[in-house]
Amino acid sequence: MTLRKTLTTVLLLIVTLTSYAKNPDYLVDCQQKLGNFGADPYLKISFEETYNRLYHAFKPWQAREHQISGTIWCNANDFVKSGTLQAGEKTYDAKSHLTKTELMQIGFGEQKLTGITEDRFYEATFKTARYTPVFLIDYFIQYNIPLSKESTEEFAIYEASVNDRIVTLYIYKTSKLIHKVTILEFDELYGDVLTSYTYNEYHQVENASYATIIDVEKTNGKLSEEVKILSAEIVSAAPELIKRPDVYSFVEEKEKTPEVNIVDYTERIRFIELKHTDDRVLMVEFEDFLLIAEAPLNSENGELIIAEAKKIVPNKPIKYFVFGHHHNHYTGGLRAFVHEEATILCVESNNEYVNYLATASHSLHPDKLERVPIDLKLENIETVKTITDGTLTMEIHFIGEKSAHTADYLVYYFPNEKMLFQDDLVWIKKDEEIKKAGPRQAGLYNAIKDLNLQVETVIQSWPIDSYNVKTVIPFTDIEKSMTAPE
Repeated sequence: MTLRKTLTTVLLLIVTLTSYAKNPDYLVDCQQKLGNFGADPYLKISFEETYNRLYHAFKPWQAREHQISGTIWCNANDFVKSGTLQAGEKTYDAKSHLTKTELMQIGFGEQKLTGITEDRFYEATFKTARYTPVFLIDYFIQYNIPLSKESTEEFAIYEASVNDRIVTLYIYKTSKLIHKVTILEFDELYGDVLTSYTYNEYHQVENASYATIIDVEKTNGKLSEEVKILSAEIVSAAPELIKRPDVYSFVEEKEKTPEVNIVDYTERIRFIELKHTDDRVLMVEFEDFLLIAEAPLNSENGELIIAEAKKIVPNKPIKYFVFGHHHNHYTGGLRAFVHEEATILCVESNNEYVNYLATASHSLHPDKLERVPIDLKLENIETVKTITDGTLTMEIHFIGEKSAHTADYLVYYFPNEKMLFQDDLVWIKKDEEIKKAGPRQAGLYNAIKDLNLQVETVIQSWPIDSYNVKTVIPFTDIEKSMTAPE
């Protein structure tokens, strides 16, 4: 073999080995398949979608479904969206303009720009993948996100941790098209929640591929939605839906400082008022233990309530935690009481929901239960549970659908004090004439009468300051409301 041939063979071998050693850039390849949009032109798509959101529903996990349609203009630098929401016979419009550094947004039915926090900007950046991955793919390229070691024979996987979210892309190695985007983020009630966008039925417009069906799974699969891309075309420009203000800046995210006030109702019935959440927590001191009712919004507040209870009564364990119904102002801090090894009291229909809250991963923002897992202790209430130490008696009554609010509703009655504590059923304005009782208020009144409870005072958990309503209510006011004019 000649020297020239030998050198050529060696060089070819080096090039071959180098090409094998270096991973293909699937992000760039995927961008090429999607159209490789720079500053222009734009991919213009029309869409329709179902959108589901959890709300203060009658039962856990019930969602409201909305129908939305609209148009999007997108490239690597801009994501412009116009949408219309149909609610019965009414329609509401919204529009937004997202760039690499700014988000301008006018919400459904609104007339003015929404104040945008930095967190909301990042959330919007990742949620563009709900319709097309064009904008997000460029984000990953811009920040040189490397190929993940978790990649498989089928998928090139890229993962980025941005602003307390973990965003993951799954790109087919063969077609170079994106299969799925997942976003893992923290919810103060549900812990780590996963959203996924799965792309199906790719079509082509000029040199750009786009998925015509995007399947959406939210809140760890509890909610399912579908986005349909009805049409697509390449256009030279996007409309100016929103005029940029002369000065643009993010709104600062304001964290409320915890503010606690202790109110002694009697020597052994106290209220822990959380001013920062506008909630009143019930603390009952029995001879050998404590009972806590309600813990708003998140584990941090649950842990705060426990710390305050131990300051007041340092030598008694918290034996029971009970919540009046499943909404987050009453269950949000439940995990702290599981960690405290308290028995959770609830109706049987809530067992699955309580198990979910107690066992949900909180890896992004670990609470005490995430750091030191404790098994859940549950006890169900069928109709009534009486707790007494011989001198202090408390009755927990299941009124359920009678509340006209939720199917799981519990109220707490103290027969000696003739006081009833409940969550949020009474809405009598301060310093105004008493008006006709609404369904909730009437439901509570009728439940009290049906149970033959001798109530003189009703005390409400939420709200304690807002909405200008009474939260320590003479029962006679509720009686008046039953016959008052509208």
